[in-house]
Amino acid sequence: MADADLEFSQRRTARLNEEMARVLADNVNEAVCFLDEHYRVVFMNREALRLDGRPPEELIGKSHWEAFPASVGTVVEANYRRAMDGEALEFEHRYRSDLHDIWLCIRAVPTSCGLALFYRDIGEDRRSAERFAEVNRSLNAVLDNASVAIFLMDEHQHCSYMNAAAERLTGYTLAETRGRPLHDVVHHTRPDGSPYPLEECPIDRAFPENNHQQGEEIFVHKDGNFYTVAFTASPIRDESAKSIGTIIEVRNITAEKAALAARELLMREVDHRARNALTVVQSILRLTRAPDLQTFKDVVAGRVDALARSQGMLAAEKWEGASLRGLVSQELAALVPPARYVLDGPDVMVAAIQAQPVAMIVHELVTNAIKYGALHEEEGQVLVTWSAGATLRLEWKEVGGPAVDAPPERQGFGARLVSQLAEQLRGKAEYDWKPEGLTVRLEFSAT
Repeated sequence: MADADLEFSQRRTARLNEEMARVLADNVNEAVCFLDEHYRVVFMNREALRLDGRPPEELIGKSHWEAFPASVGTVVEANYRRAMDGEALEFEHRYRSDLHDIWLCIRAVPTSCGLALFYRDIGEDRRSAERFAEVNRSLNAVLDNASVAIFLMDEHQHCSYMNAAAERLTGYTLAETRGRPLHDVVHHTRPDGSPYPLEECPIDRAFPENNHQQGEEIFVHKDGNFYTVAFTASPIRDESAKSIGTIIEVRNITAEKAALAARELLMREVDHRARNALTVVQSILRLTRAPDLQTFKDVVAGRVDALARSQGMLAAEKWEGASLRGLVSQELAALVPPARYVLDGPDVMVAAIQAQPVAMIVHELVTNAIKYGALHEEEGQVLVTWSAGATLRLEWKEVGGPAVDAPPERQGFGARLVSQLAEQLRGKAEYDWKPEGLTVRLEFSAT
């Protein structure tokens, strides 16, 4: 009697344990499947049947390889056989068959009578991860192709991200900036060599002050060179509006600053030259003498044209100077044919500030030669030679013109103007009144 009671109790306990296991299995979120030692399916909980979609009678009692033929020869079969040998495994697998196409995360746990399989559908997780990866790739493509440098800073002001433009801008890779504030990498020193404390940096104030900052600063490149940047620094906030980092956009404006300075210098230079040109024109108008109005107009127009030609040549050379040969030939060509003059001298540039006086001197010599000297006669010529060095020496020699008896008794406006212009060049002009023709020697500093 006692033995019968014991057997009944044991059967009752076994049924109860089996029922409890089934209830537990049916009420967990994971799919559960038990295989015996021959890989036969002996149990599938509700979630497992739901994922499969077939009725239990088509699965229970069948070999796993018969119930799920698409798993044969895959990582599933390999891992199940390893688990059957006693090794617990977890892996991901995309199961594809005529009925299924599903990503699963599977845990295979060996038991005393086969395998316990726990698995779940991770398709949405995978799709979300793929969408995130795609968004991340697109974002990285945008950031890495952006011309502006972008830095992401954490709460310690350490750089957690920098795009390709930021690496080109600073000369550093992201790995080289890790473990220290970005300020200590690219913004640690002022151009005068003095240290630049972090607490004085307007860029880094965006984080502790939780405020947008922008302006201009000077960074230090990896090679030690300084460069000017325009920056915008803004705090990054979490859902509770707490600052958790900083995003910094930086653009190298060194070339822009240099171009702006050059434009401002050019504007000042143009203003100076315009005022100077007006002063010269006023002097021409005030000092020019002529027997009648038409002659006065012609003389003034000629001198103003010479001034304009020199200005045009300077503009063509971007106000950096002018060719001495160009200045001389330009004034001669404006008034006489090429056969009437010979030029001989090396290629040499005169400073921008010297171009106008040189052109005006040559113009006065040409007009004087046309009125009274060698160019007044059909066979007359002018020989212009010059030499280069610390002092530029230019010689104007007239040949084939009327004989010169003696120097004029009084100096005309043209000669006075030439002398004044030579003084403006910090040089001198000497007249040699030879019987065969006038020779003028002009000397002035090459700088």
